[in-house]
Amino acid sequence: MRRRFENEARVVAALDHPNVVAAFDVGRTPDGAPFVVYELLAGQELEARLVERGALDVDEAIELCRGIAAGLAAAHAHGWCTAT
Repeated sequence: MRRRFENEARVVAALDHPNVVAAFDVGRTPDGAPFVVYELLAGQELEARLVERGALDVDEAIELCRGIAAGLAAAHAHGWCTAT
Protein backbone atom coordinates (compact mmCIF):
# COMPACT_ATOMS: atom_id res chain seq x y z
CA MET A 1 0.00 0.00 0.00
CA ARG A 2 2.83 2.36 0.86
CA ARG A 3 4.55 1.66 -2.47
CA ARG A 4 1.34 2.42 -4.36
CA PHE A 5 0.93 5.69 -2.42
CA GLU A 6 4.47 6.75 -3.28
CA ASN A 7 4.15 5.71 -6.94
CA GLU A 8 0.91 7.63 -7.38
CA ALA A 9 2.44 10.70 -5.73
CA ARG A 10 5.40 10.59 -8.12
CA VAL A 11 3.04 10.26 -11.10
CA VAL A 12 1.06 13.31 -10.00
CA ALA A 13 4.29 15.22 -9.41
CA ALA A 14 5.39 14.50 -12.98
CA LEU A 15 2.07 15.54 -14.57
CA ASP A 16 1.78 19.22 -15.48
CA HIS A 17 -1.86 20.00 -16.28
CA PRO A 18 -4.18 22.80 -15.15
CA ASN A 19 -6.83 20.27 -14.07
CA VAL A 20 -4.49 18.20 -11.91
CA VAL A 21 -3.25 19.45 -8.56
CA ALA A 22 0.52 19.90 -8.52
CA ALA A 23 2.55 17.70 -6.21
CA PHE A 24 5.83 19.34 -5.26
CA ASP A 25 7.46 16.65 -3.17
CA VAL A 26 7.04 13.08 -2.00
CA GLY A 27 8.98 11.31 0.69
CA ARG A 28 8.96 9.97 4.22
CA THR A 29 9.16 11.68 7.56
CA PRO A 30 12.03 10.78 9.91
CA ASP A 31 9.77 8.20 11.55
CA GLY A 32 8.96 6.60 8.16
CA ALA A 33 5.46 7.98 7.49
CA PRO A 34 4.88 8.75 3.82
CA PHE A 35 3.92 12.28 2.75
CA VAL A 36 3.10 14.30 -0.34
CA VAL A 37 3.35 18.09 -0.58
CA TYR A 38 0.60 19.43 -2.85
CA GLU A 39 -0.02 22.96 -4.06
CA LEU A 40 -2.43 24.99 -1.94
CA LEU A 41 -5.51 25.82 -3.97
CA ALA A 42 -7.85 28.70 -3.30
CA GLY A 43 -11.54 28.02 -3.40
CA GLN A 44 -14.25 25.99 -1.83
CA GLU A 45 -14.53 22.22 -1.56
CA LEU A 46 -17.33 20.78 -3.64
CA GLU A 47 -19.06 19.30 -0.59
CA ALA A 48 -19.10 22.68 1.16
CA ARG A 49 -20.43 24.33 -1.99
CA LEU A 50 -23.25 21.77 -2.24
CA VAL A 51 -24.20 22.22 1.42
CA GLU A 52 -24.14 26.00 1.10
CA ARG A 53 -26.03 26.45 -2.18
CA GLY A 54 -27.52 23.09 -3.09
CA ALA A 55 -27.15 21.14 -6.29
CA LEU A 56 -25.08 22.48 -9.15
CA ASP A 57 -27.00 23.77 -12.12
CA VAL A 58 -26.48 21.90 -15.38
CA ASP A 59 -23.89 24.33 -16.79
CA GLU A 60 -21.83 24.22 -13.57
CA ALA A 61 -21.96 20.42 -13.49
CA ILE A 62 -20.92 20.16 -17.13
CA GLU A 63 -17.99 22.55 -16.60
CA LEU A 64 -16.85 20.60 -13.54
CA CYS A 65 -17.06 17.30 -15.41
CA ARG A 66 -15.13 18.74 -18.36
CA GLY A 67 -12.29 19.74 -16.05
CA ILE A 68 -12.21 16.32 -14.41
CA ALA A 69 -12.26 14.60 -17.81
CA ALA A 70 -9.43 16.82 -19.08
CA GLY A 71 -7.25 15.93 -16.10
CA LEU A 72 -7.97 12.22 -16.52
CA ALA A 73 -7.29 12.44 -20.26
CA ALA A 74 -3.90 13.99 -19.54
CA ALA A 75 -3.05 11.17 -17.15
CA HIS A 76 -4.20 8.56 -19.68
CA ALA A 77 -2.15 10.24 -22.42
CA HIS A 78 0.93 9.69 -20.25
CA GLY A 79 -0.04 6.05 -19.67
CA TRP A 80 -0.59 6.62 -15.96
CA CYS A 81 -4.16 5.45 -15.55
CA THR A 82 -4.41 1.71 -15.71
CA ALA A 83 -6.82 -0.82 -14.27
CA THR A 84 -5.55 -2.54 -11.15
